[in-house]
Amino acid sequence: MTGSLARALGMAEHARVLLVGAPPAFDLGELPGDVLVTSALPDTPNPGAGEESWDVVLAFCDDRPALEAALPDLVRSVAPSGSVWIAWPEGGLDPDAVRVEARGHALIDGGESVEVVPGHTAARFRPEP
Repeated sequence: MTGSLARALGMAEHARVLLVGAPPAFDLGELPGDVLVTSALPDTPNPGAGEESWDVVLAFCDDRPALEAALPDLVRSVAPSGSVWIAWPEGGLDPDAVRVEARGHALIDGGESVEVVPGHTAARFRPEP
């Protein structure tokens, strides 16, 4: 059985997962088989460079400037059929602002959100076809 957070984020066997700016103690819980998880600091330029596209990208953005800076690289990193999850702390970002910024970078609102750590909500987006 896989952990509920991994399931909620859409992780399946053999998924490639990129975490950007995750808190130090962040834990996805039990993962499906053969999942590759890579972490990057929030200021890492083009965090997915040199790799194939990622199935799941989870980025932690504390404020709108951090979100605006991260989005171009997140969009380049995700597979066409993958998901970009943008997480922010309570009071850090307005959910509507997250949607507007994501839409401006060719990401479609996936209509899902999940609490990834206490006090941090993540919303799901997909690349435009």
